[in-house]
Amino acid sequence: MYKYILASGGENINWMAIFSLLTFFTLFVISAIAIWGKSKAYIQHMAELPLDEESK
Repeated sequence: MYKYILASGGENINWMAIFSLLTFFTLFVISAIAIWGKSKAYIQHMAELPLDEESK
């Protein structure tokens, strides 16, 4: 199957590479915004959660 895709046309490979790069970049930006948007108190609470004895 991969031979067919690669042999069917070289121009499609560039578009596939650009699409995967844009997808990765978009997901990276969205995750960075989600991380930077969290409050410091929420991040501190989540960091201490595994060590919290009361939650067990």
